[in-house]
Amino acid sequence: MSESAKGAERAEPARSASREGHGRLVVARRGGESCVLSAFARTPLQLVVPRARGPAVWAFATNHGGGLVDGDDVALSIDVQAGASALVTTQASTKVYRRREGGRGASQRIDARVGEGALLALVPDPVSCFADARFEQRTTIDVAQGGALVLVEALVAGRVASGERWCFARYDARLAVTLGGVPLLDERLLLAPEDGAIAARMGRFDAFATVVVLGGALGGALGGALGEDARASLERTSAARPVRRATHQLAASPLGDAGVLLRVAADGAETLSKCLRATLDFLPRLLGDDPFARKL
Repeated sequence: MSESAKGAERAEPARSASREGHGRLVVARRGGESCVLSAFARTPLQLVVPRARGPAVWAFATNHGGGLVDGDDVALSIDVQAGASALVTTQASTKVYRRREGGRGASQRIDARVGEGALLALVPDPVSCFADARFEQRTTIDVAQGGALVLVEALVAGRVASGERWCFARYDARLAVTLGGVPLLDERLLLAPEDGAIAARMGRFDAFATVVVLGGALGGALGGALGEDARASLERTSAARPVRRATHQLAASPLGDAGVLLRVAADGAETLSKCLRATLDFLPRLLGDDPFARKL
């Protein structure tokens, strides 16, 4: 690398981190292991990297004050380069606090690139919106051919014990995934009282998740290592039929030729976590440890 290129590389974090709440994580493969090339963030976003080198880098995205307040605009850029592996998660649920009168709410953006032969496991804990909170999330992920992605986007009902079950003002989440530059998934989940009472639409369920498992590196997982419920739903077997009053319901469908899209509805955060752990039980082998082990 030329001196001018090195200088440009060193200057990039300074420019990218110039805005409050913005951060960047770059992971590469060096010496047969995954390692962090760059990790930085500006308040209120924090990046904690307990495993900066190994079979997979582990990084935790957190926020000062334990959540997002009205006016927060958090953005994280993730670059997992060819052959590297990374887990990006959170220490706990992302709380979105009540907005001020007339406030615009809080927002979060994630832009990620996954290189050839690389793996990104983006599995944060659920978002929990307080009463009258407004939250907007945008997630855009570009996976190279031969790359792999495990993505979880989850939402819980809020502070149910305090009588705030699905009482937020607005939840607006958009998710776009491309594979080799070709759009594979582009969807939006919008929950707002003006479209009808959110609690009535969610029925008896207090937790919901969208899961994407994608990429040739996970070929074995797609066919056999996914949890029993996901395999049954994917294969449309009789075991996939909804069970009345079950603690959770799961539906799976093919995502192109190299992926699976799953929807999970559960009666609470604990049930959802157990379901996700069972469904994604191949992750510890790829990441060197179980990302759900200390969250049950």
